Amino acid sequence: MNTLLPDDPATKRYALLCASVGGEPQVALQQAALERLCAWTTSEDIDVLTYLIRHRAGQVTHHCRSLLDEVAAVIALVVDTGRNERAFGYLVEVPVGLARRVLAAASEGTEGTP
Repeated sequence: MNTLLPDDPATKRYALLCASVGGEPQVALQQAALERLCAWTTSEDIDVLTYLIRHRAGQVTHHCRSLLDEVAAVIALVVDTGRNERAFGYLVEVPVGLARRVLAAASEGTEGTP
């Protein structure tokens, strides 16, 4: 173990930032971008970035859970009240507003991804 050189603070910032995005990226270009951010910024900057990432991820998770709860309620109603004479499953009518919100959420989640 090398005791001559102090720990690199950028390494700690990099680990914190990677943790906030769900782990170290598998793509070298993305790793390099995070490494540059950590090398050029302060711990306070990384703390703010980490907060913003986690806060936004929490908002998206909450939104998705809310939509899933609404979809589950519609399906539960059909399963509980509908007679199923079909061997392949239930026919479910999804309210137009809910369908539009689900489709909008799905397209938001795929924007900017190849």
